[in-house]
Amino acid sequence: MVEAIAAHPDRPLTLFAEWGSRTASAIRVAAALGHSWAPAVDDYLPCAALILPAELARGFDDFAVMNSTVEDPDDVVLFDYLRALGSDAIAPVDGPVEHDGGDSLVGNSTMGVRKAVRYVASRHAATHESVLTGLTAVPHYDWWEQQAVMFIQDASSPDGWARVRSGPAFEHLGIGTSEVDDALEGALRDVPDRDALDDRVSAIIVREVWKTAYLLGAVIADHGAGLEDDDRFLGALSTLAPGALRRIVPAHLLTTIAELLRPVVILGAGAGIRSRSVKRENGETR
Repeated sequence: MVEAIAAHPDRPLTLFAEWGSRTASAIRVAAALGHSWAPAVDDYLPCAALILPAELARGFDDFAVMNSTVEDPDDVVLFDYLRALGSDAIAPVDGPVEHDGGDSLVGNSTMGVRKAVRYVASRHAATHESVLTGLTAVPHYDWWEQQAVMFIQDASSPDGWARVRSGPAFEHLGIGTSEVDDALEGALRDVPDRDALDDRVSAIIVREVWKTAYLLGAVIADHGAGLEDDDRFLGALSTLAPGALRRIVPAHLLTTIAELLRPVVILGAGAGIRSRSVKRENGETR
């Protein structure tokens, strides 16, 4: 990590982003576009593995004493601290830290298994340490409510992001929901093990996962040509389904269900990239 710290000496670096977080979606966008880092965009600061510039670290104790209680989660207090200072954390596409998947030490076991969005055991120095910038929309699978949503940058919101459901999200991107549904019908005809998918995963869940992936692809297209076949992108994309379903699928079946949904996610992201790219070329975007 020495090279990463040297490249970003004034930035907080959060080295673990769990696969179902908003930041995980930002990392997937960054991976598709060939970046090494993505902005942390959750309403907390992932702090399981965190590097803070020394000056920032020194000021946190006083802030916490003045602005929090013992009941406040540390990651939320850290988020509030950095937000007050206007300091934005970034997270790596190649994540060097993994969660062991056991019981949470801080009472978060109800959130289910929380693995890294893309774990790389040995993070080699990147040829460049570029950061994804200009991200104003973050697709997300709401694993509490089991539905696709999107967070749109909004300075008036407490955490800087406004949550919208998938219908308004597609409208925001100039994409009709009928187009999305038709694309899903076509994609499902190409899904291997379709019978197993239908037998084990609710059609409602399949559709919400598809919409999340489609939104992700559309946002990627807004930032440039997405690398649909890039190994880093596909690796980050492969954790979307387990990150989404970790609360409703038994842990011992999560890998199996994720594999059944993998083509849905990949095809959905690709469909979103192509749809939004065509609209941009035709001047149909907002």
